[in-house]
Amino acid sequence: MNSYLSGKSNDGETVRVFFTGNEHINNHHQIVNNYFGPRPRKGGPRAETIRIGDSKTRVSPSFTNVSNNYFEACNGEVEIISDKTNFNTFKNNIFYKCEGSLVLRHGSYATVDGNIFIGGDESNFYGGIRIVNTGHWITNNYFYKIKGEQFRSPLAIMNGIPMTPLNRYLQVSDVVVAYNTWIDCKSPWQIGVGQNLKSADVLPPSEIRSAPPIRTIVANNIIYNTQVDKTPVINHSTMEGILFKNNIIDNASEDRF
Repeated sequence: MNSYLSGKSNDGETVRVFFTGNEHINNHHQIVNNYFGPRPRKGGPRAETIRIGDSKTRVSPSFTNVSNNYFEACNGEVEIISDKTNFNTFKNNIFYKCEGSLVLRHGSYATVDGNIFIGGDESNFYGGIRIVNTGHWITNNYFYKIKGEQFRSPLAIMNGIPMTPLNRYLQVSDVVVAYNTWIDCKSPWQIGVGQNLKSADVLPPSEIRSAPPIRTIVANNIIYNTQVDKTPVINHSTMEGILFKNNIIDNASEDRF
């Protein structure tokens, strides 16, 4: 594309990949070498910078490549990128002080590699990567001073809904998170984000996120803090389905393992 896109203040995505029929699957679109400039906060799910598909395309292969882009202050909503199709690649992008996350919302089998997320101390809304669905590889990404919580966590691995409707949350499974680095991030690993069992008596079963991540590997990652973080890992649900292996946490030399 090689475009400069900035200043969109109305509702709607800055860039959207549409799927209106089988002729649009396996499209191999290339969203590369672009500058995505500031978007103001809009609130609600209506101001993504990039959206690929929708809930009805969660089983559709796209093979869209989103690489070598620069995102600056893309603050429209919690999802800077909303991935809703399969086999997409997000590689070597820079997210600079963006109040949102790269979200694998309905898509599966994504490759998220070599991206840089830079935050700061002036906002608690800077986000990282949020994982839903199955088969993702999250590798070689770098996070600096990402302070978001829950859905905007530096790494948010969500709970899913058993027998989920198309537009809700599929259980996380068969995901690899490896060779990533978090520097001075707040509670960088949050597992079971969105778990809401306390609301089971007032919400329908189709809204209860009770299915924790399974068959997932978190290995060979680094968490480094210059000041002590008392909760570098937060478990909102259960972590029994996750294998943690060969990770290093240097918590201002207080905890190191």
